[in-house]
Amino acid sequence: MHRSKFFLALVAILSMPAGVLAADVTKFPTTAAYYGIQTKDPAAVISALDTFMASDCGKKMPAAVSLLQEHFNGQSETTHTVLFGYEKPSDIDVTNKIFQECPAALEFLTAFEQVGNETDQMLGRAVLSKGMGTDDQIFWVIRMKLERADEAEYTKVVDGMMEANRAAGLPVGSYGVVRLLAGATGDMTHFAYIGFPDFATYMQSMDSIEPGNNPAIGKFIKRAGELREITDSTINIRLKNYFN
Repeated sequence: MHRSKFFLALVAILSMPAGVLAADVTKFPTTAAYYGIQTKDPAAVISALDTFMASDCGKKMPAAVSLLQEHFNGQSETTHTVLFGYEKPSDIDVTNKIFQECPAALEFLTAFEQVGNETDQMLGRAVLSKGMGTDDQIFWVIRMKLERADEAEYTKVVDGMMEANRAAGLPVGSYGVVRLLAGATGDMTHFAYIGFPDFATYMQSMDSIEPGNNPAIGKFIKRAGELREITDSTINIRLKNYFN
C-alpha cells in the first residue's frame, strides 16, 4: 500500500456504536475517505489501527475512523475498508500534517504496507444521511451511476421509501446516499447504504421489500430505476470504530 496515498484527504460515518460515541459528538462527519484493502491478516490491521489511535498523534487527529469487513462482494479483491470521516475541511488539513510529521503515523503506514495491498480509494460527501445507527452492525451498500441532475430527486425517493417503511412498522436503521468527489469511475458516481443490527433483520427486510409485499418498494423500484443504474452491491460488517 503506497503511503503517499494516505497523505490525501482521508458521507457520513456509517454508524456510531453505543458506548463508544464521545459525549461531545453531536453530528455525523459530512465527508469521508474510503480506502479499500486486501489482507489475509485482519488481526494485524486491527493491531496497527489500535496502536496508532492510542498514540498521542492518533488522539489529536480530528477524524472518526472505522474498519469495515467486506462480505458477499462478488469478485472484488477488497476484503476490508478503512474509513476516515471529518466534520469540516480544515480537519483534513490537520490530519494530513499528522501523517506527514508524526512518527507514530509513519509507523502505522509502514505496518499497513506489510499486511495488505490497497485496492481502491474514494472521497465522498453525504447528500442524504438519516439515523444515528447506534445498533447497526451490517450495512448493505449499493453502488450506482447517477446523473448529478437526478441526485436531488433520487435522494427524495430513497428518503420517502424509508419513511414509508418506518410508518408501516418495518425495521429502519441508518441510511443515506453518498456522492463521490474523487475516485469515481464511469461506472460509479454514488452509493447508497442501509444499516441493520444483524443479518436476521437484513433478511427480514429483504423479504419485506418484495414489491408484492410492500407498495412503497414497488413505487420506489419503478422511479429509482428511471434515475440510476446499479453497478454492484456488497455487505459491510463493522469491525471497529475509533472516535476522538
